[in-house]
Amino acid sequence: MKTVVLALTIGGRRLAARLAADLENCEMGEVRGGIMATIKRLWSLYDGLICIMASGIVVRAVAPLCLDKKIDPCVLVLDEKGQFVISLLAGHLGGGNRLACQVAAMTGGAAVITTASDVTGHTALDLWIRANNLQLKNPQRLTGISAKLVNEGQVSFFTSLPCGRLPADFKVVAEPALADIILSWSSHNVGQYPEALVLCPCNLYLGLGCNRGTTAADF
Repeated sequence: MKTVVLALTIGGRRLAARLAADLENCEMGEVRGGIMATIKRLWSLYDGLICIMASGIVVRAVAPLCLDKKIDPCVLVLDEKGQFVISLLAGHLGGGNRLACQVAAMTGGAAVITTASDVTGHTALDLWIRANNLQLKNPQRLTGISAKLVNEGQVSFFTSLPCGRLPADFKVVAEPALADIILSWSSHNVGQYPEALVLCPCNLYLGLGCNRGTTAADF
């Protein structure tokens, strides 16, 4: 994870230099032309931005830059004493929550995590899907099903595939019509069960053959 630390005050720059030295693959950034112009310039160059400054200015700077949580860099905001390390953007897929905990451990401060699944101890569906190399066929349902998991404490799960150990807050059901989450080979479930979150394994591989008649012994 490639990160950059930005700071505005003398105290903030001292902390930034310390973090840049101690965090792996991290460097201290130079603020040129104002913080908004700087963040815009660095936005696509790093996986994470650590901003030692007021959260308000960071929110205003990143708001027009945010596109999608799958591609946006994570953004942390902390005060110059490192007392509070806020995971502001891309906490899950971008690794912001994990980075916030790491930085807080270095500064002796508190990581401020607001994502509901982390606070309540429930499964973060986006992370579970990525960890299991699954493909979302209807990503627009992810937020709703994630909210149900947090609000009700569990979601119903149906699979037509062999499946390993499931999270404790997944309740296995016998029919796809009863499921909040469906895991199968077929993407047709999206149309059949529009209220469910449909997942498929990434099991297709594309290759290019260059020689006819090549035998296995030639490999």
